[in-house]
Amino acid sequence: DNFAMWNSKVTPWNSVLMGPKRDITGELDKAYKKRELKFMMSFHHGFAWKYYKYAFKYDAANPKYALLYTEPHKEGAPLSQKFLKQWLAIVNEGVSLYKPDLIWFDHELGEDIPPNYQREMFADYYNWAARNHLESAVAMKHREIHQYTGILDWERGREDKLVLYPWLTDTSLGPWYNNNNTPYRTPDNLVDVLVDIVSKNGTMLLNVGPAADGSIPERAKTILLELGGWLKINGEAIYGTRPWKIFGEGPTNNKAGEYSEREEKPFHYTSQDIRFTTKGDTLFAIALDWPTDGVLKFHSLGAAQDARKIKSVQLLGNKGALNFTRDDENLTVTLPKTKPCNYAYSLRIN
Repeated sequence: DNFAMWNSKVTPWNSVLMGPKRDITGELDKAYKKRELKFMMSFHHGFAWKYYKYAFKYDAANPKYALLYTEPHKEGAPLSQKFLKQWLAIVNEGVSLYKPDLIWFDHELGEDIPPNYQREMFADYYNWAARNHLESAVAMKHREIHQYTGILDWERGREDKLVLYPWLTDTSLGPWYNNNNTPYRTPDNLVDVLVDIVSKNGTMLLNVGPAADGSIPERAKTILLELGGWLKINGEAIYGTRPWKIFGEGPTNNKAGEYSEREEKPFHYTSQDIRFTTKGDTLFAIALDWPTDGVLKFHSLGAAQDARKIKSVQLLGNKGALNFTRDDENLTVTLPKTKPCNYAYSLRIN
């Protein structure tokens, strides 16, 4: 929010000259890359022009603080060229210092920053990535910014259908930051939402709010380990996959758009809710619950809907092939008596 978390040459309002006197971004960058994780930088400082409107009654009225509060201006005044150039300079400085795999913008990119500066930012970033031979992308929240220019981001929400353009959900295990008032989601819900997102050509950007000392709260740690355990068994149906011709079948689907997760509290995915992913010639059908009778039916894979011959059906985490029958209406698969995991169940269909 107009305070750089690195040793900035563009603004004196940064975490090395002030506050902790540490390069927070640099420390995180080294820790992530040491573990071969992707590194993302998020930018919110375009909001600063509006954020600090009340501060202009106080110390923000002093022009010497303009690089933090923005130059003094009346509420509703258009963004100045000085502010916009500073906005772009901070983005470009962070990118050049830390070489992020993804840069992420909050709502300011469509609501505040004008199109000419949006285009300049996109051009600077993608040209920088090309020169450095990096596969990089920009995530933003506005359809009116051309949807193939970057990755369309839904905050705590997602698409309700399979789409061709890249998109992601930014959501959280619980609160965005550490507090005791926001409930944590269940591992079951988190797995189901992840599967649904991937089936629709999306990815999940998952927030874990740290405690005040930087540690991960025990509740969050437990959920992450549960998710990791599920992925150890079912990751083949998630990592490196592409969508199928449809995202899934079944009675339950979410509403599209931002904050649509709020609409999901009343419903629970069932064993009839199936999501599909593919990898090469293999189709994965992921049931979002375990059927009480031990039988799964896939209408989309009935012979009348898909003429390809099915050679075998396997349950990830279970040894051996499963028994199945097929007619024009359905592919019917009999599951083993023992569940391989606690949540969604992935069938490998060859």
